[in-house]
Amino acid sequence: LLPPALIELPCGSGTSPVQLNVSTAFSSVANRFDLLSADQFVAEAAEVGANDVDRGGNVDWQDEIFRNAMTTEYGLAFGGGNDKSNYRLSFGYLDQEGVVVKSGLERLNGRISANTTTLNDRLDISVSLTASKIDDQFAPIVDDAGFEGDLLGAALQANPTQPIRNADGTFFQAQDFRNPVAISEYIDDFAETTRLLANVSATLHLSDALNYKITYGYDDATGTRRTDRNVRLQIGNRLDQTGFFPGLGAISTGTNRNQLIEHTLNLDTEVGGNQLQALVGFSYQEFNSEGSFASATNIINPDIRPSDALQNVNLNAFPRSFNASSFINQEELQSYFGRINYNINDRFLLTGTLRIDGSTRFGENNKYGTFPSFSAAWRLSEEDWFPDAFETFKLRAGWGITGNQEFPSNNLSTGAITVNNQGGQQLANLPNPELKWEETTQLNIGVDFGFNNGRITGSLDYFNKRTDDLLFPAITPAPVPPGAGTRFENLENPVFNRGVELTLSGVIIDNASTSWTSTLTGAYLDNEFDPDFGGLLITGAINGQGLSGAFVQAIAGGQPLNSYYIREFAGYDAEGNGIYPNGDDLAFIGEDPLPDVNLGWLNQFTFGDFDFSFFLQGVFGFSIYNNTANAIFLRPNLRNARNITVDAANSGEGANNFGEASSRFLEKGDFVRLQNASIGYNFDTSGWGGISSLRVFVNGQNLLLFTEYSGLDPEVDTNKQINGVPSVGIDYTAYPRARTIQIGLNASF
Repeated sequence: LLPPALIELPCGSGTSPVQLNVSTAFSSVANRFDLLSADQFVAEAAEVGANDVDRGGNVDWQDEIFRNAMTTEYGLAFGGGNDKSNYRLSFGYLDQEGVVVKSGLERLNGRISANTTTLNDRLDISVSLTASKIDDQFAPIVDDAGFEGDLLGAALQANPTQPIRNADGTFFQAQDFRNPVAISEYIDDFAETTRLLANVSATLHLSDALNYKITYGYDDATGTRRTDRNVRLQIGNRLDQTGFFPGLGAISTGTNRNQLIEHTLNLDTEVGGNQLQALVGFSYQEFNSEGSFASATNIINPDIRPSDALQNVNLNAFPRSFNASSFINQEELQSYFGRINYNINDRFLLTGTLRIDGSTRFGENNKYGTFPSFSAAWRLSEEDWFPDAFETFKLRAGWGITGNQEFPSNNLSTGAITVNNQGGQQLANLPNPELKWEETTQLNIGVDFGFNNGRITGSLDYFNKRTDDLLFPAITPAPVPPGAGTRFENLENPVFNRGVELTLSGVIIDNASTSWTSTLTGAYLDNEFDPDFGGLLITGAINGQGLSGAFVQAIAGGQPLNSYYIREFAGYDAEGNGIYPNGDDLAFIGEDPLPDVNLGWLNQFTFGDFDFSFFLQGVFGFSIYNNTANAIFLRPNLRNARNITVDAANSGEGANNFGEASSRFLEKGDFVRLQNASIGYNFDTSGWGGISSLRVFVNGQNLLLFTEYSGLDPEVDTNKQINGVPSVGIDYTAYPRARTIQIGLNASF
């Protein structure tokens, strides 16, 4: 919902240039599944004993739900002022189509900022106001569709010989066939969000070295989402009373109103000939949220948008047709903080900070957390004895504690009351007054360096992080009072993250007409949960026919978080049935979804008035669980006239095999991606009158992907949590990643 920073320019004195940005982008699905064609499908179905699957058509269902999408974006900014006061205005408009039919967004936003200096330059006042309106359209793609599938799942398994429509022009639908085009036609899902952000600050210069600043911020976001399923879409059995299927209308509304007030006192002076900077401050934030939800099923009028008339239901239907709920919540965050920077002869840099934060999200006895940090740096390159080859060489070390309170709240410490549509009350969460801040203690040791007249620079860092008091939901075996099933607790066992990070940048060519700068970044991460933890927190729910209750991940002592805890698969026997050496036993198999290595390579070139850049990304050492393949791409599904991939048809799986959740569907996710490439031309606008600069460009995103993963994209993370325990790295009919080519211009007047 955050408005984009279309123009990031300071407000200078005099008249600021007018800037215009215009672009058009074309997107398409970067990858598709290699599904059986109509002829292949008929032949493969016959091999598994299904001889009556040919419906006479030839449909590529992926073509029916994917599309070539277009995005247009406009940005305009201008301003003016003098040495004492200035202003800046910017406006933006974005119209973006999604690569799945009936998905996209439209956004309109504007921003105004102004600064002024008064009282003989002793008082600075800054004001900014940002407003945006976003209209979203969502395709019916969900995280937990049943075996019949959401829009994407239905399209992947739809019989390619089944015509889209009947002879009379109506959609073909059946109890055992969800028509993807009908799903798209008869389901509408829209959201409208408006947001207003305001910020006012005043800085009073008490002296040359001391100033006081007060800041007030306000954030108001309001949204409404309407979801409608027309009664003409077949879901389940036909209702005898109406001749239609169970239609659905739902409306959800939400408002978030947040306020911030902050006071800081800043000192910048010299002590003993060395620079001292100090800051003390206090901030208070208030977070208010409220919302409501109403839905009705068994809508009986096919020509009325269901959410426009929720009362238009079949009152004789079962279960109950109406559902409604609402909530209101307020939270507060209060912080005291201070920081000291001391620069000794521009050789030694010392920094100390302290925060004391209090949050109403936590228990009465643990609302406040204390978070100190310290760091020191030594510029060895300033020492006379250090080799002259280095223009810059700095050693750094730091230690600190940070707190985290970013969890679903709902009054976690006290327990929230919910009311169902029959008037009954229950606790949404069991209260826990002992909840406290999650704390991360981190040690950093690093070095920054530069040589060859600054043409080669870099940094190397080692970090060691320990996170204590992780906030996790624990399912109580006998909740009291009845109906409250979740109690949030701080885990006593820590999580460890250790690793190194490297950045190396070089100016390879630098002359009047040509330049080339190359930057390489890399990071290695080792993650482990406390070996002394003796429990097992399961997560990673798997969906699909016959897979109810299946899961593939667990959090356990001595393992990386979300390690795969799974049945081991060892191929097929002579009949094509799965071989599981350890039977139904689950075990950790040494695979997890967290990457060990992240690499990036950025190159930037100029050739006269041309500029060119590209960025390569590499991620290695992680695994993905392909729930899509587990649920849909099984050779036995051919017997039910459901399509599969060519690889699944040639896998050696037998017609009677059952696709258990197992390491069979665990795949390496390692990939290298050409994430971005751009080429531009800067015109010489001298003599062009009012045009001071003009650049045209072509930019490409997600242009190339090298991976062995069989899904649409290895950067995927479908939410498959269980009882609030988060999952990572599971792929289930996820919205496909687009490949985009953008053409645009930037002009200043």
